[in-house]
Amino acid sequence: METQTAGLHRPVRLVARSQPRFLLWEQGAMEPDRFVTEPGTPRLLAADTLAELLAQAERCRHAVADPAPLERDIDALLRALDGLHDGRRCSATTSQALLQGWDALEDLARALGVTPQEGSAPERDRLDQAYGKLFATDTALDDRPARPPFDPLERRLMRRYLRGLWRNLVARAGAVGTPLVSGD
Repeated sequence: METQTAGLHRPVRLVARSQPRFLLWEQGAMEPDRFVTEPGTPRLLAADTLAELLAQAERCRHAVADPAPLERDIDALLRALDGLHDGRRCSATTSQALLQGWDALEDLARALGVTPQEGSAPERDRLDQAYGKLFATDTALDDRPARPPFDPLERRLMRRYLRGLWRNLVARAGAVGTPLVSGD
């Protein structure tokens, strides 16, 4: 059997409700990034330990570029959302938690076939602006980029969108047999 090399594969240690779960992530070559599903199923390629995940990846012929897991912390994302306040700039830690968590949720959504509920066209535009602020901060060359505060509408839309997406992902993952957190 030939090794699959469609994109770069990396293990991800996803933390939710203080529980780590290891998933395999694929950087899209020509397609968007996503988490990997088991061949022929809608279930995520997931394990409780890194060693188990790497063994599954090998069995499924996914070449892992680097066995050191990326860290994606959904708990940190939810805390960061709770910590957004009027007129206050985000710290680098908060910006990173928001950006990495947002990206992880959307990559999970693509893998599980969950369509994010983004609201009306003006609301989607505001979400895009909020994401753009995070992305620009993360990719800025300056050591101390400005981290613009989010206005009340951006904060409300980010909270609704990301929390709603997380709830839908937990439900979908459990329904297909790959719970993201224990008890779901």
